[in-house]
Amino acid sequence: MIKHSVAIGLSIAAMGATYPYLSLELDRAGIEGWWLLAAMISTPVMRLAIGGGWGFLSDKLRGAAWVLAIAALLSAVGSGLMGGGFLIFGMFVFAAGRVGIDPLLDGSILGGLADERRKYGRVRAWGSVGFVVAVLVGAWLHEGGTSPFWLACAAAGVLGALSFFLPGSAEPEEHPGILPAIKALVSDRPVLALLVAAAFHFASISVYDGFFALHLERLELPSRWAGMAFGLGVTIEVLVLFAGPFLLRRFGAQVCIVGAVALGIPRWLICATSTDPWVLVAVQTLHGVSFGAFWIGAVHRVSTRAPREVQASAQAVLAAALGGVGALMGNALGTWGVSTFADTGQIFLIAAGLSVVALVAACLGGGAD
Repeated sequence: MIKHSVAIGLSIAAMGATYPYLSLELDRAGIEGWWLLAAMISTPVMRLAIGGGWGFLSDKLRGAAWVLAIAALLSAVGSGLMGGGFLIFGMFVFAAGRVGIDPLLDGSILGGLADERRKYGRVRAWGSVGFVVAVLVGAWLHEGGTSPFWLACAAAGVLGALSFFLPGSAEPEEHPGILPAIKALVSDRPVLALLVAAAFHFASISVYDGFFALHLERLELPSRWAGMAFGLGVTIEVLVLFAGPFLLRRFGAQVCIVGAVALGIPRWLICATSTDPWVLVAVQTLHGVSFGAFWIGAVHRVSTRAPREVQASAQAVLAAALGGVGALMGNALGTWGVSTFADTGQIFLIAAGLSVVALVAACLGGGAD
C-alpha cells in the first residue's frame, strides 16, 4: 500500500496548499462580493454538479488509471491557472478535477485493501500528513509573496503521473447507480440522521477551512500562525485516523460521531472570542477529533448499513453531504459573514450554530452502528 499512501498524500497535499489560503489570495487580489462567493463555493458546486459522474466512473471503470490521471491533471491545470492570476476560472477547473480524485482514489485504495478495509483510516492518514506538509510550506510561500497554488499544481501533477503505477482495484462491474443508493440511505433513519449531521458538521468545518487564515490576517497575525494551527489540527487528525479500528471497537460509530460534533461547539466559541494566537492555535487540536472521529464513524456507519450492491455510490452520497451540501452551506455563510461583520470572529458564532444543529441530528441517529 506504499504507492497508495504516497498517492493520497499528494492528493490531500494539493488541498492543503489551496483551500486554507484561497480566501487570503482572493483578498490579496481585491476580489470580493459575488466573485468571492463564486470562488469559495466552486468545489461544492462542482461536487454536486459532476461528482456523481466521477463516482459512476469509479464504479464502472475500477483500475482505469487514465481516469484518475485526467482528474489529477485537470486539478493541476486549475492550480497553475490560479498561480498565474486566473483565480476564479482556475478554481473551477481545479475543483472539477478535485471532486473526481476522491472517489477514484478511494476506490483504488479500498479495492487494494480487499478484506482489510478497516485499515483504510491508516492509509487515509498519510493524506493528512501530506496536508500538514503542504499547509506549512504554503504559509511560508504566502509570506514570501509566492502563491501556494504552485505547490498544489506540483502535487497534483505528480499524482497524475503516479496514477498509472497504482495497482488496479477490481474488475469493472455492473452497478445500479446513485439513485438506488440515495433511496436506500434516506429510508434508514440512523443513516438519514447521519447525512443531515454530516452536512451541518462539515458546514462548520468549511467556515474554518475557508476563512480561519483570513481571520488571523485581520487580527494582523502572520500566515505562519495559520500554518501552525492547520498543521497541529491535522497532526492530531493523523493519530485519530490511525486509531480508527480501536475507536470503532471500543466506542462504536455513534459515540465517535456525536463526540466529534459536540467538540465543535466549544472550539468555535473560543475562535469567536479569543484574539490570543497561542489559544487560537491550541484549540485547533480539537480538529483532529472533530474531523477524524467523525470521518471514521460516518464511513463505518454507511458501509455497514448500505446494501452491498450500492456501497460505492453510498459513500458518494456521504461525500456529497459533506463536501457538497455542507461545504456549499459553510462557504456561503462564511463569505456572507466576512463581507458583513467588521469582526471576522463573528463567523465562528455562525459555525457554532451549525454545530448545534449537527449535534441534534447526530443524536437522532440513535445507537445503531
